Amino acid sequence: MKTSGIIFTGLLLVLGACETNKGNQPAALPKPQLITQPQVVVARQQARPFDPANVPPEVKEAVQRDIVDYITELNGIIRRRDFREWTKRLSTDYQRYLGSTENLAKASQAERLRKNNITLTSLYDYFIHVVVPSRDHDRVDDIEFVKETVVKAFTVDRNSRKLRLYELERSGDTWIIIN
Repeated sequence: MKTSGIIFTGLLLVLGACETNKGNQPAALPKPQLITQPQVVVARQQARPFDPANVPPEVKEAVQRDIVDYITELNGIIRRRDFREWTKRLSTDYQRYLGSTENLAKASQAERLRKNNITLTSLYDYFIHVVVPSRDHDRVDDIEFVKETVVKAFTVDRNSRKLRLYELERSGDTWIIIN
């Protein structure tokens, strides 16, 4: 984790010396003076790039449990066909991409949609005709870290193929689908 901090320190300067006056009596020491301009000291630690291979197993397991819970909740939203709640779980950029004319035209070319004469014209159409039939029973079998706050969630199919379900980014205390 990149850590840097700025420590502000004030400097207390005591002026004075012990000198004697002509009568061999010690002279009074001057009062300490506080310098009002703080000296800035920057503490730096070298930033190490995030290495997904070095994520401790207990961290990976905890994050995977969290994502399993998140996907279970998401599956329920999809089964209920709750478009509004589903869109709340998508990043703004991903919503824009899924609802784009280009993506909708490409998705409309799927055999199942062409066979049923369905042409997608909105994000809602995409949700009803693509997401609902295919994503309401997703199961997370594995995750891979991409960054400290970004993971890919995978399922394993009947043929032991690892298939990517979602790419998720941690946002506050929840996850957001970014791809």
